[in-house]
Amino acid sequence: MLRNLGSSGHFTVDSVEAFLHKQLWSDHVDDLAKQGKVSPDMQLLYKKSGEWTNSSPNVHPLIGINRISDQATAARALVEQLLKDGMIELNARFSDCRGHVAYQPTSKGNAMRSARLVPRLNRAKADKLLADFLRSVEEVNAHPDLLHWVTEVRVFGSYLTNSDDLGNIDIAIRKEKRPVSGAFSDACVAMAEQNSKIFGTDRSTVFYLHLLVARLLKGGSRYISLHGVTDLDENFEFGGMTVYTFVPPK
Repeated sequence: MLRNLGSSGHFTVDSVEAFLHKQLWSDHVDDLAKQGKVSPDMQLLYKKSGEWTNSSPNVHPLIGINRISDQATAARALVEQLLKDGMIELNARFSDCRGHVAYQPTSKGNAMRSARLVPRLNRAKADKLLADFLRSVEEVNAHPDLLHWVTEVRVFGSYLTNSDDLGNIDIAIRKEKRPVSGAFSDACVAMAEQNSKIFGTDRSTVFYLHLLVARLLKGGSRYISLHGVTDLDENFEFGGMTVYTFVPPK
């Protein structure tokens, strides 16, 4: 929560409540996916869309979506505990006499924000994560409804060393547009609309579709740091080793 809300410099009890609500919704969708009630593709879309999907009469009976309970009491309790623990403090600049109270992370809270809360990887686990990632790449390339292929995957950073103690796996990918009938931007808008994502510009719509591919590839892993191959091409000191290539069909 501190990572998510503290980046803006201040937050309120209301924003903490919204964060808790969103997190519980995300966990609930993950549980539905584990039960086989939601496909991997829809799992990502439901989590991104938020709990508004409850309003659809076609969704609730099919997958058993539950409404998330009110989180106001939990949010107030969390803020009080963080104050007690010295993780946050009042932010006088963004508080006012109308009862709008803002908070900000202290130096102790910022230290927690920057700390990694997941165990480090050994070489065997890193190898398995990379193998799983490459299988996801093949699934994306075989998916008939996506608008990009992944044509190259490179690894770089600490994974290429001999270390058995890794924090994450740095992976760079190259994507290529798939052929579509008509304008590519129109195809992007159509796909976004099908997934209930309406944007004001073609650029933001294309960004969403890139994000969708990234999420499908990472599969929720916190250990994969995903980049574009151009980042490596423009910074030769990063190095990098190609571990996968794909030639799109003619």
